[in-house]
Amino acid sequence: MTGTRNVQTLYYLMRSGNEQPEIMNALLDMIRNDTQSRRVYLQLVHLEINLPWVLESGQPIELAIHQKMQQRHARTRLAGIAKLGSLIVAVSLLLAVGIQHHYWRIGARFDVPVMAASLDVSGDVVIAGKVPGASPSMLKLHDSLILMSGSVLMRSSRGTLMVATGPAVLEFIDPSSIKLDRGTVLADVAAGDHGFNIKTPTRRFIDLGTQFGVNVDHNGRCEMHVFSGRVSVLPPSQSSATKPVEVETGGSVAFSQQGQSLPPQDPDLIFHDALTRREGIVHIEGAARLLTHPPASVRMGDLINQDEILIIREQVNVPLRRPLRVMPSRKGEQHSIDEGSEIDLPEDMTCCAYLVHCQQVSSGNLLTATIQFEQPILGVIASHSRLFESDEVFARSDMLYPVEQELALVETKEVRGCELRPQKGGSANDRIQIHADAKTVTLTLESSAAGIDQIRLITGATFNEK
Repeated sequence: MTGTRNVQTLYYLMRSGNEQPEIMNALLDMIRNDTQSRRVYLQLVHLEINLPWVLESGQPIELAIHQKMQQRHARTRLAGIAKLGSLIVAVSLLLAVGIQHHYWRIGARFDVPVMAASLDVSGDVVIAGKVPGASPSMLKLHDSLILMSGSVLMRSSRGTLMVATGPAVLEFIDPSSIKLDRGTVLADVAAGDHGFNIKTPTRRFIDLGTQFGVNVDHNGRCEMHVFSGRVSVLPPSQSSATKPVEVETGGSVAFSQQGQSLPPQDPDLIFHDALTRREGIVHIEGAARLLTHPPASVRMGDLINQDEILIIREQVNVPLRRPLRVMPSRKGEQHSIDEGSEIDLPEDMTCCAYLVHCQQVSSGNLLTATIQFEQPILGVIASHSRLFESDEVFARSDMLYPVEQELALVETKEVRGCELRPQKGGSANDRIQIHADAKTVTLTLESSAAGIDQIRLITGATFNEK
C-alpha cells in the first residue's frame, strides 16, 4: 500500500507543476519495477483524461481524481452485480436450448483482431501501458498507447508513417483514424490512405494528401501544422454544421481547450523531437542541429554556421550497387575512427546516409556534439576523395554539393572532409568517436575558414522508408 501512496503523491506533485528531475526519475523507477505501481499510475492517467481540462475554480486535482475514483469504484461494484445476474440468466438459456452441442459454431462469430499499426520503439521510450495488451511491436484497433517519454515510429496497416512523442495518450479508432488526447503525432500520409485523420478534444484534422503534425498539451491547447499538402479542419463532432477550413503547406492553426483560436507557435519547437525521430535520429546533444528541411547547397561558402554542426539526412534505404569503401565501426567497445583502417561494405547492402557539415567564418573554433541514431553505424566517410566517390550513391537531388574542380582552385591540399590524423607533429584537429552501442557517435570538429568539414555517416536500413 505504501508504493501506491508514493505513486499518487509523486503524480500529484508533477501534475501541480513540480517536474523536478528527481521526482520524475523516482516515479519512472516505481512504474518500471512494480506492477501494482504501474497499474495505479495508468488508472490516474486515464481518470485525468476523462476530467475537464479546466477544473472548477479552486478545486485541486487531488480532490477531483479522488472523487472520480470513488465514482468508478461504485460503478464497478454495481456493474459486477449486474454482470453476475446476466451471466446466470445467459447460462440458463444456453443450457435450455442445448447450445453446448454446437459450441464449435461460436468461434466463427468472433472478430479477428485487426492490426492498426506496427511499432518501432527507440531505447529511450517508456511505455506505461498499452490497453488491451498486445505485442510490443504491434497495435490493434482500439489499443491505447501511453508514452511517458521518448518517441515511437508507427506504420499503419495502410502505409501511413507516424511519429508519436511523449508524454502522449492516443488510440487507433480505425487504421486511418487516431484519437489524440495528449502529446504529439507527426504523420506522413501514404498515397493510399487518403482521408487519414487525427481527432483531438477540440478539433478533427483530415488529410487531403499531406504531411502534418498535431500537438495537444497538458492544458488542452491544440495545434496543427501542415508541412506539405493540405489538411481539412473540422469540429470534433461530425454533427456540427460548421464548414471545414482548409490549411495548406506552411499553414497552421491553434485552439484553446474551449475552442477559441490562438496564435500558432514555431513548429520547429513543437515538433522538434518528432521531426528528429522521423529522420532516424533518436537524440542529439551538444553543438549540433538536424536540418529537417535540406538547404539549397552545401558548397563552400553557401552554408556557414559559426557555432553549430549541421546534420542533413541524405538518401534512405539505398541498396549498394557496388562495394562501398568506409572506415569501419564496431560494436562492443568505444573507439575512435582511424583514417588508416578501411573496409568495403558489400554490394546489395541497404544503407542510409547522413551528411555532417561545418564551415565557419574563422578558424580555431572547437565544436563537440553527440548523435544517437536508431540504426547501427556501419561506417564513416571523412576523406576528400571518398566523399566525392560516395556523392554518386547518397547525394540528394534537391541539394547542391561541392564540385571537385572548383575546390581544386583553393590553395589547400584537402578542403573537404576531416583531419583525423595529427598535423605537423601535433594532435589531430578533428575526432570521430563511436560508442559501444555502435549507434552513437561523438564528433569533435575544429573548422577552418579555408575548407569545409564534412563527414558522411552510413547507417543500417531504417523503419522510415520515406
